Amino acid sequence: MLFRAPVIILAALLAKSALATCPAGSYYRRISSNKYACTVCPSGQYTTSPNLSDSCNQCSAGQGHNSDHTGCVPCVDGTYSSRGTGCQNCAAGKTSTKDHKHCTNCSGETYSRGGTSCMTCPAGKQRNDDRTDCDECSPGSYNSTPGGTCKKCPAGQFNNVSGAESCCDCCAGYYSTNSRTSCSKCEDYNQYAPRKKYSAVGSNSSGDCKLVQGTLPTPPATCTQPANNACPTTTPGGPQGSPTSRKRRDDQCGNGLISCPIHEGRGPSKCVNPQTDDHFCGGCVGDIGIGSGEDCSLSGEHCVNGHCVSHPVSRREGVKSPDGSSCVLAPCASGSPVSDGLHAQDGETKKRRSSAKRAVRHKIY
Repeated sequence: MLFRAPVIILAALLAKSALATCPAGSYYRRISSNKYACTVCPSGQYTTSPNLSDSCNQCSAGQGHNSDHTGCVPCVDGTYSSRGTGCQNCAAGKTSTKDHKHCTNCSGETYSRGGTSCMTCPAGKQRNDDRTDCDECSPGSYNSTPGGTCKKCPAGQFNNVSGAESCCDCCAGYYSTNSRTSCSKCEDYNQYAPRKKYSAVGSNSSGDCKLVQGTLPTPPATCTQPANNACPTTTPGGPQGSPTSRKRRDDQCGNGLISCPIHEGRGPSKCVNPQTDDHFCGGCVGDIGIGSGEDCSLSGEHCVNGHCVSHPVSRREGVKSPDGSSCVLAPCASGSPVSDGLHAQDGETKKRRSSAKRAVRHKIY
């Protein structure tokens, strides 16, 4: 009995030595008391040549075995390893550090589903809060840039789909303020009015709905998106995007005339001649074109060539021009009663005009 253990060990060694060597990438694994078999190295381990070894070498941290376990290779992005463990996937929302020895959270607007590098979401989506996937932009918002975030549609635009990459302009005759998913239709002035209220494409306020003169395309019955990221026709029957702007209304007046609101930007408008109209001298007076025109009647003046002027104070005699070809006004001598009277009245006129302007602008603002 004293020599039994050495005998068993010797038998095992003789049995192992009788076998051929194991190929590279494997090792001798004992499967019974005196029986061995060649076995592929475990994950993260390797052997480089034929051997009779009963173990394999360990790869360093940040590395894993190659395809046949004959060497080591760096872990790919999104995976990591400790010494001799083999490369493992990082959890969702994380990726590997540069040395692939650890995992770290995805940063910025990136995400990962696990076992990959951090990625950016496509346009129309943004990464979710735990950085594990992408969520579609909700209706009324959009993202036009890969890796960007969803933003609300600006006033005057809308969308009513999920995953939108852009927003649509409100159709002509519609507007939007705070609602980002739909546009409101301009209301008619009243049910008996022959004229309709109309707004430009992309209007952002009900105040953009104006009573207009002339014939304009009929606004569409609805202003919604027919399909994802497809916008409705903004102006059926007319040029797309035709705005009923100030210039458009001016075009409806005759040559030399412009359209001005009658009551300081409220209510209907009328065509006026800014060169001769005493109430709209030089332009409109009111919310549209603040300060561009004057109401000469407030200072007792008249509109001449777009400027308010006072009545003439006196007449001066005409004299022939030096060459005798025409008749011109005789100049007033400096300090003469006529000249002094003109200067005095001119100063008084300017005072009245300044007071009138202040009164009008106070009423406007």
